[in-house]
Amino acid sequence: MLRATRPWSDSPALAEMARFEWELGLSFDAPDEDHVEPADVQSLASEQWPALRLRLHGAVRRLDLYWNVTEIRRAVDREETCPSPAEFDTARVCLISRQDTVVRYRLVPADEAAALDAVANGACFAEICEVLCEWHSEDAVAMRTATLLSQWIQDQSVAELLPAA
Repeated sequence: MLRATRPWSDSPALAEMARFEWELGLSFDAPDEDHVEPADVQSLASEQWPALRLRLHGAVRRLDLYWNVTEIRRAVDREETCPSPAEFDTARVCLISRQDTVVRYRLVPADEAAALDAVANGACFAEICEVLCEWHSEDAVAMRTATLLSQWIQDQSVAELLPAA
């Protein structure tokens, strides 16, 4: 493990980069499975929404990052000059997902990270909205939740919609 082995342990950014690369590989290697399409959401009755649960695709990964490893990776991929490792003031959340055979990653805002955590913990749509009330007014929270759901579906991050029985 790089984090505990000298001389690499003197550079925590290297350990984080290795972990990030490992998670990219796990996302790529995750078993193929179906993902939700926009039409699946459109077919839901309005009374199904509050109790609706989502199951994330097995290729979805969530990482807390303390270093600018995504910027470094992008520079390498684009054959550009790499930025120097830089530590963040606070952890940033990176969402890794796979669209067909292409692994993608992006840093997500705090509200989206909290919503993803709620989904991963089995929260229903109404509970996700409650989580998002920490960042958004009651008038705006349903729209924000719908926007996130739309993004996750576009990213092929949602494997299944689970309406209440």
